Amino acid sequence: MKHLLLIAILITSLTSCTTDQDELTTYDYSEKWELFNATSNQTSETTSTNGLNYQEFYYLDNDSTFFKRRISNNITKNIYGTYNVMTVDNNKYFVFKYNEANNLIGNCSNNLNEVLRFTDENKLINIWNSCDGPTLEYRKVYNP
Repeated sequence: MKHLLLIAILITSLTSCTTDQDELTTYDYSEKWELFNATSNQTSETTSTNGLNYQEFYYLDNDSTFFKRRISNNITKNIYGTYNVMTVDNNKYFVFKYNEANNLIGNCSNNLNEVLRFTDENKLINIWNSCDGPTLEYRKVYNP
């Protein structure tokens, strides 16, 4: 848990200042990732897509821009920004930087960055859980 918090602090500090191109890599393709599991850190209860009261997606474009979409009660919210991929201790992370503050941003530092880690199972998992936020798992829906 302390390791994840250290990574979050490291990524936040690295994305807030200039970095070498070797540290940040841009993906050259479009992707769509959907939320499929959410686990509460207070109860450890996992809720799958069917049990959630909202749907959430990340749409990544090949020009390093993205938007995050949440659909809840027939209301759609989109927030926009840019993304990079960073490797820390042989783990790959998506680093999303939003254009403006929004309650859809899940992080430990209340800034405009959000970080998700790639897993061996081809999933993305947020690191918000390192500071008692929920664990959110996303799977790739398509990669054109």
